[in-house]
Parts: sequence; structure tokens; C-alpha cells
Amino acid sequence: MAWVTPRTWTSGAVSAADMNELRDSLQWLKDADTVHGITSDSTPQPLLSARYGVSVSISGDSFASGTDYAALFVNVDEWDDDDFHDTGVNPRRIVIPVDGNYVLDGWFEYEANATGNRQMWFEKNGATEYNHVRVANSGSAAATSLFTSIKLPLLKDDYIQLYGRQSSGGSLDYEARLQVHRYAV
Repeated sequence: MAWVTPRTWTSGAVSAADMNELRDSLQWLKDADTVHGITSDSTPQPLLSARYGVSVSISGDSFASGTDYAALFVNVDEWDDDDFHDTGVNPRRIVIPVDGNYVLDGWFEYEANATGNRQMWFEKNGATEYNHVRVANSGSAAATSLFTSIKLPLLKDDYIQLYGRQSSGGSLDYEARLQVHRYAV
């Protein structure tokens, strides 16, 4: 069955064939959503845009050497489709609003410094670490950028944080970005 362009109705002009055409078009929509994993008979899901997720960033923050530090995303969100992030309450967290499969993209850039190493990773629910990246300093006084990405199944109310750690011997400024996108399997 194919999609049928809806007609404009007039009073008293609805036949059984017209109603069946409408029924068939609604069935076509449901079947298309089910094929793409958006919904099923037993587990309805909200319809989501192609860019369903959040993008947050921070610049102008710093943290001390030798400490695990969750990036503090207090700037205005770049985009946030379903209240994943609250700049006032737990601004270090991205809270998952809908069960699903997600892609996490994280980026950390540390200010120029020739001492120690730089690290970053994702942490889920304050306990489980993913994609720990560590770079030894090359000895040059250049900024160090790190990037990592992972696909994870996440549940409603899981939360994600982006962590960094550096061993320069002092505080370093950093910039960070975290994007979380839901994708269909």
C-alpha cells in the first residue's frame, strides 16, 4: 500500500470508501514508524526529530592538576530537544529523557602547557567509565585537544558526564563540548 494524499472534505460527502482510504493511510504511517523502530504495537515511542538530543559546551573554566573533574556546562545550551540538560540543577549532567540507543561525542581542549598528561572520558550514572583517552604531553607548549565517541543503550533518567584529568602541576584552563544524539537501530 502507498501513501494517499489526504483530500479536503465537504459536509455530507463521506463514503465508506473515503473512510477506508483514511484508515489505509493511517496504517501506512504506523507501518513506516514500526519499520524504523519508532513504535510498535506493544511499546509506543514518541516521534523524534532527526537531531534529537543535546549539545552543550563550556569555555573559560579551569581545574587543578591531579583531580578528576566533570566538565561544568553552565553556558547556554547550543540545542536541547527534550530537557536533557539544566544549567541550574546538576549542570555537569546530561539526563536521558527517553530509553534508546545514543551516540555520545566528547571533546576536551586543555590550554598550552608542556608538563604532564591529559585525559578525558564519559561516565554514566556516576560510576561506569567509557572511552578513557589519555595523551602524554609531547613536551611542547601547545594546546592539547582530545576527542572520543561511543554508542550506548541508555535508559530514561540515566545521566552522562564528561570528565577530564590533567597532571601539569597546576590549574589549567579548558574548553569542552558534549553532544548526545538518539539514533534508531
